Amino acid sequence: MKRIRVCRSERVSHSTSDIVVYGEWVAATPDDVFDCEVISNAGNEVFGPGTHWIEFQEVPGGQPNPDVAINRLIAESMQAWTVGDLESHTACFTPGAVFISPSGSCYRGHDGLHRAFESERNAMRGLRITPSKIEIVYPREQMAIVLMEGEIQHSDHIETERWASTQTVVLTPDQKWLFAAHQVFHSR
Repeated sequence: MKRIRVCRSERVSHSTSDIVVYGEWVAATPDDVFDCEVISNAGNEVFGPGTHWIEFQEVPGGQPNPDVAINRLIAESMQAWTVGDLESHTACFTPGAVFISPSGSCYRGHDGLHRAFESERNAMRGLRITPSKIEIVYPREQMAIVLMEGEIQHSDHIETERWASTQTVVLTPDQKWLFAAHQVFHSR
């Protein structure tokens, strides 16, 4: 099944992100394709060329909706991270995944990720994490970029920290969405 949606740049939104999803994914019926083209063309006329565009996505029959599957992966990963279940958290990543920690260190593969996660998580007693924004962008089929922001509080820190992350998610040959790369940044 082919799906379609209209997107717009931040130049026409008060959002702080580069890419703003404007419409939800809908089946790419001829009527919906026409409607999306009208919206995109009108947006480009009013706000300037390149401010609005159309994204297509192919969802093979029988495969779950990628948005649903990726949001489920995010929820499972965050739950495992919050409770300190590092094995379940690491299982959300491909075997060759890359993790860039808030300090800028780079770790590769399940063993490297597990060591990094263990060190980082041990420093976060009493962890509370609250996402405020999750955006999924599909640069090509079977790949997604997840942009997330939120607040984190842990240990003896009274103040919450802001965090942001970028995650590359891929569809594996066994039809599972997993993180292939993850970079996170914390700020006070």
